[in-house]
Amino acid sequence: VGSSGSAKALASVCQQQGWCEAGTLTQEGMERIRKAIIKAGHIDNLQLLGLSDERRPVFVGGYVVMQAAFDAFNIKVMHISEGALREGLIYERLDRERGIDVSSTTLERLQRDFRVDRAHAMRVAETAQQLFDQVLAGWELQREPDATLLRQAALLHEIGMMIAHNTYHEHAGYIISHADMPGFSLSEQQRLASLVRGHRRRLRRSWLNEQASDTRASNLRLLVLLRLAVTFHRTRSPRSNLPTIEIQVEQQHVTLRFPQGWLERNPLTLSDLQREADYLHPHIVLHVE
Repeated sequence: VGSSGSAKALASVCQQQGWCEAGTLTQEGMERIRKAIIKAGHIDNLQLLGLSDERRPVFVGGYVVMQAAFDAFNIKVMHISEGALREGLIYERLDRERGIDVSSTTLERLQRDFRVDRAHAMRVAETAQQLFDQVLAGWELQREPDATLLRQAALLHEIGMMIAHNTYHEHAGYIISHADMPGFSLSEQQRLASLVRGHRRRLRRSWLNEQASDTRASNLRLLVLLRLAVTFHRTRSPRSNLPTIEIQVEQQHVTLRFPQGWLERNPLTLSDLQREADYLHPHIVLHVE
């Protein structure tokens, strides 16, 4: 089965020239295309039905690769798929056979390239995981993919710091949206970018409207957990003095409970949480006890 640009372009030429049946690319058709390329002498002189101007510059290169595949696997007839493999899928599966987690490699590369404070990111990820474990059932979340997505967002939430401190969350979201990220599907990459972009400042209605309908509720809930974890580690201290935090949820209501007297001894954290409650309202109602 052939998929994507070159396979479709070669099949289109083969079919419109009358050398192949619809939906196929044959060994005979490939041979006729080879002869036409040699006869033309230059790609600008190549006149074939079905060859678009957009595809012309890469047509011969695509042919060479496809012919090598036909020769290597002794292909007589290739059926052409209208779909396509997700970019990086073969690379990902090969590495999984060797016990390599491709997505983790991608995360580590991005952290390294954008000089992320990995220790701090890991502390945020661990706190986010602790909160997630408590609301898993109440918010009807799933270990996969939700817990994994939350951890990934925590690990990458500061990659925009290298560009600008004031709006680093927006830069981080843009970077993730457009980065080459083996191990991630397009939808996973966009969900990750959305969480990172929304992890600070006021939660806008526009952010909610951008979410796909099937993941809107879970994305909002994961975002709340990420924002809380980031808030708890605002001081960036490697020696966390966080107590055991209890979190309870019921629909859009979130209640945080701290040991008696802890918030009075840590007024800055209380102030941060009060500001966070204001930022999340009215989409999430945050109570602090």
